[in-house]
Amino acid sequence: MDVETKVSIIKEFAEETITEEELRAVFETNSHPIAYDGFEPSGIAPIHFGLQRAPKMK
Repeated sequence: MDVETKVSIIKEFAEETITEEELRAVFETNSHPIAYDGFEPSGIAPIHFGLQRAPKMK
């Protein structure tokens, strides 16, 4: 997958990212970057929440 496609995918769902230029640079220099997921469960999550989260994180 090319860098522009990766940037486009991230922009579709991410609420907070580094600048677009920095994001592009990360993908250009690292084929498997690690991201921080700021998920914090509070209370019992409904089943659909877990089912929707897994594909996004993949």
